[in-house]
Amino acid sequence: MKNNDFWASRSATRTEHSVRNMVFAIFSQGIITFLSFVCRTVFIHQLGKTYLGFNGLFSDIFSLLSLAELGIESVILYEMYQAAGKENLQELAELLKLFKKLYFRAGAVIGGLCVLFLPVLSFVVSDIPKVPLLPVYYLLYVSNSVMTYFFSYNRSLLIVYQEQSIESILNSIFGILLNVIQMVYLYFFSDYIGYLVLMNIATLLNNISLRQIVRKRYPQVFQWEKKTSEKVYLDEQVKIKLRKNVKARFVSKLSTAVVTYTDNLMISAFVSTAVLGIYSNYTLIAYVFKNLLNTIFNALKGSIGQLVATESNEKVYQTFKNIMFLNFWMVSYLTGAFYVLVDSFIRLWIGADYILPVSTVLLFCINMHVRLLRNPLLYFNDVCGHFVQLKRKNIWEALLNIVFSSFFLFVCHWGIAGILLGTFCSDLCTNFWFEPFLLYTRFQKDVKDYFIRYFLYIVTWILGSLFSLWVCQCISVENGILNFLIHGLVCTLVLNTCFFVLWGRCKEFQFLKSVLLHFLKKRRGY
Repeated sequence: MKNNDFWASRSATRTEHSVRNMVFAIFSQGIITFLSFVCRTVFIHQLGKTYLGFNGLFSDIFSLLSLAELGIESVILYEMYQAAGKENLQELAELLKLFKKLYFRAGAVIGGLCVLFLPVLSFVVSDIPKVPLLPVYYLLYVSNSVMTYFFSYNRSLLIVYQEQSIESILNSIFGILLNVIQMVYLYFFSDYIGYLVLMNIATLLNNISLRQIVRKRYPQVFQWEKKTSEKVYLDEQVKIKLRKNVKARFVSKLSTAVVTYTDNLMISAFVSTAVLGIYSNYTLIAYVFKNLLNTIFNALKGSIGQLVATESNEKVYQTFKNIMFLNFWMVSYLTGAFYVLVDSFIRLWIGADYILPVSTVLLFCINMHVRLLRNPLLYFNDVCGHFVQLKRKNIWEALLNIVFSSFFLFVCHWGIAGILLGTFCSDLCTNFWFEPFLLYTRFQKDVKDYFIRYFLYIVTWILGSLFSLWVCQCISVENGILNFLIHGLVCTLVLNTCFFVLWGRCKEFQFLKSVLLHFLKKRRGY
């Protein structure tokens, strides 16, 4: 196949790629999410709160130590979008080779750091008697996460060519198999080690399968790897820009990790690991929503990257506004329903002993809403290559988060609520104003328009959520499951009706409506 044939074979429109990726990704996420909840229920009943807390704790420790990855993926993907936009196959292959080389090193370094963390592991596990096999649990969890670094470079091509649907199919297959086998194993053996070993096996097989598929799908890209030596041959200007962006991205990742993962570490160390297990049930539900939105945005990421690389500022800006509106609608519906329904769901799912105080749930919901509303800003700033510009903002966010959370936890003695309030305050002082300012400067637009629209979105969410809560409080039946289903239907109708009444005539809604109608007509063969 010649180079021109290679690019022509991947010339489907951005919309076609995006829609296909979203459909497969949402389907995959839905199946895995449902099975994960069932598996988690079996996990809680068979192993209890303590082991649930271990899962959350190990996840956050690994996330902190994985900073050795340096933010390589986003930086190299940005350059790969540019190479794909120029149809430069040689540069693309060299970037892929660099990606592989750096990720192999990152995987080795992260694995080493995780092992070095073993001696201090017991200090962040509180209110629990000595656990002899704790290091074994930890190393098995870490090995499952580390091995992905040795295969991650393969998925970069799927992102650049907007073919993440392939990865979604694989994730569905292995996700279903893993959850079913884990549930059966836990039911009969109640063994945490076996649970983690099964997770390692599934991850390894998934990654090997993905590697084989990608190599067969993009043979010309991998031919450069065979033709050249291990040394990476890139233009000197590209190398300078990569070094600069990687350094900036690393600082940003370090700062973001402090904000994202120290909350759980502070809860475990200064409140209790058992309480962290209860709190992790709320974060699990929030992660379901977050993953759903990430699924949609990851499906769009390749298209956004190519859009920024090849189109005018005005077209990129209009696309941003459409995506911002879509994100507002989905986030406001999900977080509004979360606040009204989450306690009822947990009570039905695992019992009233796992419910947090109302004030904590409210702060959790506000934080979730504010952070999810940032999705379009994060993705567009990422594909625009604003790594250096975001560095200082992220440092200030991390410092302020520690200061605010420590003050509310140790001085005000507000427990989990204080930690969440500290996170909200740090977000308000940094991300809230700087990220839109940076992006709108790139668009050459007045950022005032963003804040007006943001304020109106927030007011819409508050009004819709309060009205939904009031209606649900007026409706109550004795059967818990039926009551939950009725309240869920009420939230869906009330929230979406409010949004439609207030925003149904705006340009962004009309655009998204036309895209949906066009897609449905095409599917029906009109």
